[in-house]
Amino acid sequence: MGKVTKTKRLDHLGLVMGTIREFNVIELVDEKLGNHEQNHVTTGEAVAAMVLNGLGFVSRPLSLTPQFFATKALDILFGHEIEPEDLNRHRLGRVLDQIHEYGCELLFSQISTHICNTINLDQTFTSLDTTSFSVFGKYDSDSDQHEIKITHGYSKAHRPDLKQAMLELVTSQDGGIPLMMRCLDGNASDNKVFQARCRELITSFQQSEGLRYLVGDSKVYHQDNIENLSAIKFITRIPKTYQEEKKAVEASIANDKWLKLNEENQYYEHKLNHLGIEQRWFVMNSKAANTRAETSINRAIAKEFQAIEKILLKLGKQEFVCELDAKEAFKHLLGKFTYHELILNALIPFEKYQGVGRPKKDGALMKRFYRIQAIVACSVLVRQAKLVSKSAYVIGTNSTEKELSPSEVIEAYKNQNASIERGFRFLKDPQFFVSSFYLKKPSRIMSLLMIMTLSLLLYSAMQRHLRKVLKEKEKTLPNQINQEIKNPTMRWIFQIMEGVDVVYTQIKDKIQREIMGITQLREKIIRLFYPPVCSIYFPNKS
Repeated sequence: MGKVTKTKRLDHLGLVMGTIREFNVIELVDEKLGNHEQNHVTTGEAVAAMVLNGLGFVSRPLSLTPQFFATKALDILFGHEIEPEDLNRHRLGRVLDQIHEYGCELLFSQISTHICNTINLDQTFTSLDTTSFSVFGKYDSDSDQHEIKITHGYSKAHRPDLKQAMLELVTSQDGGIPLMMRCLDGNASDNKVFQARCRELITSFQQSEGLRYLVGDSKVYHQDNIENLSAIKFITRIPKTYQEEKKAVEASIANDKWLKLNEENQYYEHKLNHLGIEQRWFVMNSKAANTRAETSINRAIAKEFQAIEKILLKLGKQEFVCELDAKEAFKHLLGKFTYHELILNALIPFEKYQGVGRPKKDGALMKRFYRIQAIVACSVLVRQAKLVSKSAYVIGTNSTEKELSPSEVIEAYKNQNASIERGFRFLKDPQFFVSSFYLKKPSRIMSLLMIMTLSLLLYSAMQRHLRKVLKEKEKTLPNQINQEIKNPTMRWIFQIMEGVDVVYTQIKDKIQREIMGITQLREKIIRLFYPPVCSIYFPNKS
C-alpha cells in the first residue's frame, strides 16, 4: 500500500491542452518564434500556459500565473515535469515580447490558418467588427510605429474614464472561429479600420474557391469604402443617414406588401442602384422589434400628451378680444406635435361686468372676450407608421438572386451576432484575463490581446467540434436542468469537468499517478474529443 503524497487538479484543462496538441500549436509557435535551449519551458509551452490560464476562468493576472498552476497537474498536461515557478511573470513577459517582435497579427494568422485548414472550416460568410478594452495606469505616448497608442477614445466597454486599446476581429460564421485579429490605437476610427481591412480582403476573397461574403454592420457601408465594397460580395446594414434608406422603409410602409420570413419576421425587398452598385435591400420588421419600438413610442406619446395638456391649460386661460385672434393663436399650435392632432372644439364667449357677483340688469359691460376649448386626438396612422419606421432596419447586399436567396441573406446578417458579438462577449468576460490589463507596456498588451484571441479560437474550435460530433453521432449531453441537448456550450462542459484530479502515490522509490473523478458522463465527453485529449485523461489506455 502506497502513501498519497499530493493531489493535483486536472478538471477541464485536459480538454484544452489536448486540443492544443491536436493542432500542434506548441510546435508551430516554437518553429516561428524559436526557443533557447536553456529554457526549461519552451516558447510554445509558455503560450499554451497563458491559454490555459485564460481558459481557467479564474481572473488571475499574469504575475500570479504560478499560483494558478500550483494546484494543477502540469506533468500530465505538458508531458514532462514543470514547476509552477517556471511559468513566472518574467518568463511569460519575455514570451510576450517575442510575440510582439515577431508580429502579433502575423503569428495569430499563421496559427488560425493552420487550424482552419485542419478542420476544413467553411469561410463563405466572414464577419468584421471592432471592440474596445479598458486599461489601467499610465503609458508612454512616445511608442514606436509597431506599438499601439493607449489613449482615450469612444469606449464600447462603457468606461470613458479609462484609456483603452482597440481590437479588430474577423470571424467565420461557421463556429465563430476568429480568422484575423489586429490591435489598434484606443482612438482608432471604425470607418478607416474597415476600409483598410476591406482592401486586404479583396485579394483573399478573389483567390478563394467559390464565393465569399463580407458580413458587417452599418459602419462597413460608407461612401469612402464603396470602391472596396464594389470589388467583393457584401451583406451589411444600411446606415439610416442615407435618404435612400428612409425611402425604402417608407415604401415598405406605403405598399404594405410584406413577405413572411417566419413566424417572427417579415421583410420587404427593394432593388436599386446605390452609390454605383446594383443592390438588393431588405427592409426587416419583426415582432420583437415591434414590441421594443411600441414601448418606446408609447412612452413618447405619453410624454407629448402631458406637454400638450400643459400648453392647452395655459392657452385656455388666455382671453382673446375676438374670434379671429383666438383662431390665429390656435393655428400656431397645429403641426407642432408628432403623434397628436389638436381639434378646435369651440370658442366660448365671456362677458365681464363692473362690480362683484351676478351682473345687474342695468350693469355696465366692462369687456367681452373668448376662450379656446380644444380636443386632443392621437393619430393612429402616424403611430403605426412610426412603429414600423422605428422597428424596421435595412439589410443590403450586392449578391444576385441566383447567388443568395432573401432568407440566406437575412440569416447571414443575423448570424454575425452569433459569431463575432459572442466572441467579444467571451473576451470581455469578467473572469477572462481581466486583471492582466495592468500590464504597463503597450507592446505586451498587444501580445496579450493576441493570446486572448487565440484562446477564443481554441475555445470556438472545441465547441464547433463537439456540436458537430454530437450531431453526426446523434448523441446528446445534459444541460444545466438535465435536459438532453445537441448544442452545449464549452463553458458548461468545462463546469461538468470540474472535479477531475490526479492523485500521486509513492510506492517504494516510485511515484504512481492515478486520475480520479472520471464519471460516466465525463468519460462520454472526453471520448467525443480528439485522441490527444483521451491520452491525457486515460494515459494507460489505448
